[in-house]
Amino acid sequence: MSFAVVVFEKREDGERAIDALNGYEAGGRCGNRRLVVSHFPKSTRFFSLQEMLFIRRRKTTKEQQEVKACSTSFWRDPGATFCSVCGEDKENHLELKCPYNYLSPATYSPCKVRLALWGNYTTTLRYKCARHKEEEQREPPVHDEANSRRLGFMRCFVRVNNLPEQCHPEELAALFSRFGPLRMWHVATGRSGACKGFGGLVFQKRDHADEAIEALNCHAFGDRKLRVDWAYPCLNC
Repeated sequence: MSFAVVVFEKREDGERAIDALNGYEAGGRCGNRRLVVSHFPKSTRFFSLQEMLFIRRRKTTKEQQEVKACSTSFWRDPGATFCSVCGEDKENHLELKCPYNYLSPATYSPCKVRLALWGNYTTTLRYKCARHKEEEQREPPVHDEANSRRLGFMRCFVRVNNLPEQCHPEELAALFSRFGPLRMWHVATGRSGACKGFGGLVFQKRDHADEAIEALNCHAFGDRKLRVDWAYPCLNC
């Protein structure tokens, strides 16, 4: 919500401003908006209550639609007590703030993902680079229960590319849920609510995710053909 505070020397001046400006159309970078002008809330006591005005702008219908569109592009199992992407306890974070969720660039941490995927306890010697092979030969692999749980969840994370701009997330979720129950689905959208062309789903079981990838890769969805693969292919080699 956008707002501002104006302080007058006299109460009478403030009242005249309220009468004149309440409902006034003000232009800006986001287009014209109607101002809502009133006395500052009585619960706040920064200055004299008689001298302050509280000014805020109503959200336009377009902005309300954008908020609604963004809120329907993500779903998670309401009964889950952990992050569906990495299995961490929900008190630490949830999916949209998960450092292992590449669909959330604000919190995504590639360094943490690389450490989880390419640490000396995550992959077999066959798939390691020369430096990691040498490290593993010097030191025995470290067993990390927390990371093993994390990788178990990330093996069920499926990415979907080439989604149409007018993608309906519920239809995409219904398409994939035929293969097994989902923990989460997320379609990346812009401020206008239009799909950015990619999304992700997390299955409860890896086998169901594997079946969905085999069946739906190159599947016609809207006016596009989907590109479906593992979010972290190296974990499913």
